[in-house]
Amino acid sequence: MWTCPNCGLAEIEAGAGACPGCGFVRQGFVRLAGETGAFVLRTSLRFGARNLAQLVGEEAVYAASVQFEIRREETAWRLYAAADTPNATLLNGQALPAEGATLREGDSICLASRREGGRTAATISVTLTHQ
Repeated sequence: MWTCPNCGLAEIEAGAGACPGCGFVRQGFVRLAGETGAFVLRTSLRFGARNLAQLVGEEAVYAASVQFEIRREETAWRLYAAADTPNATLLNGQALPAEGATLREGDSICLASRREGGRTAATISVTLTHQ
């Protein structure tokens, strides 16, 4: 349960992302899960081969030193691809636009080979949580 800091409405369900009284959007966390691990992201972070190894194991060799960034913005979490990486960062199988994309429950972030016809090298599942 949580209390809205905007209007003071108390005892709002823990999983609710917005106050039913005033519409205040509660910023949650992002849970990332890969083949070899998972963690909860509470702040903006750049991802590259080193920290992706925790999530995707050996498949992290396909990532650049900075592959993508997940940025906490006012009301959403956004995904941005790093420029000039050897392999692409995809969101739900699609290339990311230059302006990035808002992450949604159930999204998949993939590393895909630019040389091997877009073969997916690693997949990370996205879960949004307010706990």
